Amino acid sequence: MYPKHHLLALAVSTALLSGCGPENDTSSSSSSSSSSSSSSSSSGAISDYSGPTIDPNLDLPREYRISEDGERLEMGGFYQSKFFDDTQLEVVEINFAQNNYQQLLAGNKDSEQLLEATLTYKGETFEQIGVRYRGQTSYSRAGDKKSLNIELDWNIEGQDINGYNDFKLNNAYEDPSNMREVLYNNLAPKNIPSAKGSFARVIINGTDYGVFAKVQKLNKDHAKEWYFDKDATRWRAEAPGGGFGGFGGGGSPFGAGLSSLNDLGTDGSDYEDAYTLKNSEPEAVQTWQDLANAAHTMGTVNSSELIEELSKYMDIDAALWMIATENIFADDDSYINKGGMDYYVYFDVFTNRIVPVEYDGNSILGSRYVASWTPFYNEDNANFPLMNILLKIPELRQRYLAHYRTLISDGLAPEMIEAKINAYESLISSYVEQAEVREYSNSEFFNGVNSLRQALQERYDFVSNHNEVNRTGPTISAVNDSVAGQVSVKPYDTDEVLVTAEVSGAGSANLYYGTGLAGRFTKVPMTLSGTVATATIPAQTKGAYVRYYIEAIANDGNSTVSYSPEGAEHDVYVYQVRAARDVESPVVINELMADNETIAATPEGEYSDWVELYNNSDSAVDLSGYYLTDEDSKLDRWAFPGGTTIAAKSTLIVWIDDNEDLVTALHANFNLSAGGESLYLVTPDLQFADRVTFGEAPEDQSYARSPNGTGDFEWTSNGSFDREN
Repeated sequence: MYPKHHLLALAVSTALLSGCGPENDTSSSSSSSSSSSSSSSSSGAISDYSGPTIDPNLDLPREYRISEDGERLEMGGFYQSKFFDDTQLEVVEINFAQNNYQQLLAGNKDSEQLLEATLTYKGETFEQIGVRYRGQTSYSRAGDKKSLNIELDWNIEGQDINGYNDFKLNNAYEDPSNMREVLYNNLAPKNIPSAKGSFARVIINGTDYGVFAKVQKLNKDHAKEWYFDKDATRWRAEAPGGGFGGFGGGGSPFGAGLSSLNDLGTDGSDYEDAYTLKNSEPEAVQTWQDLANAAHTMGTVNSSELIEELSKYMDIDAALWMIATENIFADDDSYINKGGMDYYVYFDVFTNRIVPVEYDGNSILGSRYVASWTPFYNEDNANFPLMNILLKIPELRQRYLAHYRTLISDGLAPEMIEAKINAYESLISSYVEQAEVREYSNSEFFNGVNSLRQALQERYDFVSNHNEVNRTGPTISAVNDSVAGQVSVKPYDTDEVLVTAEVSGAGSANLYYGTGLAGRFTKVPMTLSGTVATATIPAQTKGAYVRYYIEAIANDGNSTVSYSPEGAEHDVYVYQVRAARDVESPVVINELMADNETIAATPEGEYSDWVELYNNSDSAVDLSGYYLTDEDSKLDRWAFPGGTTIAAKSTLIVWIDDNEDLVTALHANFNLSAGGESLYLVTPDLQFADRVTFGEAPEDQSYARSPNGTGDFEWTSNGSFDREN
């Protein structure tokens, strides 16, 4: 029933194996010890239960991962960007040809016209970049230290730093500590797709402007880290043309009542005056109706039916995580305080649902909010439907509270926060003191840091002791899934999967499961027998991914809930249904090389990926109709040409170089990934003759069986191309 948090709704994707779930508790990853490099058995027949449950090398967006044991699909806080590294303070030098650059930038502010400059970063100079002033309050009230928008590819297509074409340099106005935004942007992404942030010392035309927050923009660079489609439609929740969303249109000056997912009507055109479309994809215009569907449904559907209906159009769970995060950190510039303007809306074309996204975290934990914002701030204000409507539904209120408790322990724990603040202070203090252009004095900086420490402690104490927050939910442990009594196996498309868990302190429990790597979940009541909860997931189609998590509900008069994993729905258990059955085969994958620089060349003299097959039998084998693939969703990816044979006790080389038009040798129509993946040898009736999963490939090393044709795989220096391993 509940939508999954930001993942592609594919039934199948790149090369995975399958299965899921030995014992887990509510706070740790699965305890399985499956290796990330696995292979078939030495006889050439593959054990039904060999290999990781899901390939940890699955090609996912940067902010997602499969756990090392292959049994958890997790989102958030995994991608360590070199450009947004909060442990480093990098110097950004900007030089304009004009000495009156401040006057020119100010004149361009309303039109958002860019002024040409050069930028130097870590010894590299970037020519013809575009720069403009940005911000509202931080621009109009600050002195000469203004926030900047930097576009590296303004005149030079593709110009970037570590893959980022543009970014923001924010001046930390109203934050003498200079670290609130960077702190927030390094805590929030564990649970929501917020921007990244780090520090930069900015020098403009030779003048030291001190420390800025270097912040990621919510654009394609951001989308491709969190979504499978970097062209996901994005709206800024403000009126077109910039400025304050909804100003002069009947809402608040910031858009609450208009651009805060309020019901403005049934037609997409009803929303075009309240939101600004931020990407330029022509087809994106069609998705205005998708925004309308979500807002109108939330505003009109009866509460008893709202979860079922709204989850078709909006990722409800993602919305709850976002408003809980904004509330925990008392974010002034936020949806929950201003409504419009300071958040984005994404439309994920793969799940056909909108997702509200946090934006602008420079005003967290202002002193006037620390002890005044309850966890249900603005829930009685009809201009804020994410709180006013969703949090009045008891089931969603308890879900929100469960997420809130997780956020307190994940992001607001005093010892963790104190360590971060201490590290930031050591990193930036000397550069704050040296600045020639500043908004705050040195004493204001140090007082601001101490005030931030105090605010965080006060906020932690306040929310932890709230009467609805400080309840203890049920305990969930020993989660596993099994087929016919065997735990952590890879089900076939005819197998039901039994999910079990130890649940204490619960009056009831539910299993949520969904197919594909994204999409809605189906809710199934679990049977409680003492402390053991069980439910069954029906058989699914070949190759399908299945995600699941468990909800336990206390019989305490409040229906306090807990989840396993605690991060559901962006942290879930996962398995994949087998794409085919394993069959006995005399021909096996014997050796492969995924990073061939000098070892073996094609007849054309190219050093390409290759795989070596071996025939264990005493007779030649005709490979006509066999296939090679690295995608178990496309088992017939490359077919062996008719008449291809492999002699008895002999090897056969196939170049995996995406050059199948060449006829000088066997050339497959795909490449191997040096980062690791799976390779399959497939029979004419689309069963697995052999398969192997390998991790990151060292240069000029092969992954080979030893002994030849029957042994286990291991990495070998220089390889043994077309000869005995």
